[in-house]
Amino acid sequence: MAGRSFVSCEIVLVRHAESVPPSPGKPDDPERPLTAAGVAAAELLADSGLEPTPDYAVHYERSWADPDFARPGGESLRQLTARAMAAVDRLAEEYDGGVVLVGSHGTFVSRLLAGIGPGIDWPFSRDMPMPAVHRLRKTGGVMGGVSRNLNYDMPWPVPEFVGLSVAQALALAAEAEIVLYEADATTPLTGRSEGRVVRQSSPGSGRHRPTRVTVWITP
Repeated sequence: MAGRSFVSCEIVLVRHAESVPPSPGKPDDPERPLTAAGVAAAELLADSGLEPTPDYAVHYERSWADPDFARPGGESLRQLTARAMAAVDRLAEEYDGGVVLVGSHGTFVSRLLAGIGPGIDWPFSRDMPMPAVHRLRKTGGVMGGVSRNLNYDMPWPVPEFVGLSVAQALALAAEAEIVLYEADATTPLTGRSEGRVVRQSSPGSGRHRPTRVTVWITP
């Protein structure tokens, strides 16, 4: 596929369900089992190379604050992002026109998403539920994504349209499968390129994916 200028592929990232916490001297990742809750959650879905430590969260927090920091024998988060994006690019090339399911850890998923767009930080990675599903779509060399959590007591994420031009907002809405309505309008916002979004309403959150967002636009 080398030399192709247009690739269209959907990549579904799945963070594993809740597992038994890592402990020194205990089974490593390939052998560490799921908890009972993790097994139940996994049924709904039908790596750093370092030894785990009890204070792993401290190291992760430091790494997110300084993506170039790396513990001896490990890689930095910036290096992980580059590795993750390269892996997804290879999958998109190999499975052009298809759908690929990738299972991984929360840090890998978070750093991949961080390489695609803003707003992914340590609290996002730390609080990502298990399991979680994130759908990416690469079209024409551009990777975009929409995320979904299988924990239905958590809200579906709504893209941030504020600050975007109308053209950018419409492109993001199309990627997220959301219809934009300008305030007080009864028909969808289409065929307009001028202006910038200065405010948006947040639809009800929870079990159902938001399909409509109201925006306020300034010239």
